[in-house]
Amino acid sequence: MLSVVAAAEHQAAPDGVTRASGRVIWIIDGVWTRRSVSASARFAPIAEIGGVSIASLNGDAGAEATHNNSSMVLRFSLGRSSILFTGDIEAAGERAMLATRPDLHSTVLKVPHHGSATSSTATFIAAVHPEAAVISDGYLNHFHFPAPAVVSRYADAGVKLLRTDVDGAVIIDATPARMTIQTRDAHWLLEPKP
Repeated sequence: MLSVVAAAEHQAAPDGVTRASGRVIWIIDGVWTRRSVSASARFAPIAEIGGVSIASLNGDAGAEATHNNSSMVLRFSLGRSSILFTGDIEAAGERAMLATRPDLHSTVLKVPHHGSATSSTATFIAAVHPEAAVISDGYLNHFHFPAPAVVSRYADAGVKLLRTDVDGAVIIDATPARMTIQTRDAHWLLEPKP
């Protein structure tokens, strides 16, 4: 089993609810796992832990090199279930990945760059074709993320969008055949297509 918790610094909101965003913890087979991986690893599985394959999907190193576009991009796969972690890549990083790795389909997408206007192009969203996406943002963040246009792009693509600034912590559990997503107020079951 793969469990993922997207959370971050706890902040008390005006409504009295404590919210969190910005940190991701993954738990594989009940063990909190931290692995160091090389940013130069591309496209091949770089680790397999408890049946969960972890692959680096970074695009061409020659793409517009910015701090954000140098983010490590990882896909965790367990059977038909998969989660794509995109770090802070922006549109140029998305294009570089698509140019070298067009099959990005993942069940759940951690939205690039906190949903900033510089990321989540319609082409990228279509290529990933997630059933659900998580935006990791702090409550009332000073960047005003996510950008309304980005939220609209996910809605237009029919993607279930979850936000840590609104929904609090987002907990994802995966088995080879299905995924569950839970927030403080709701629970969803996803059955990834083969």
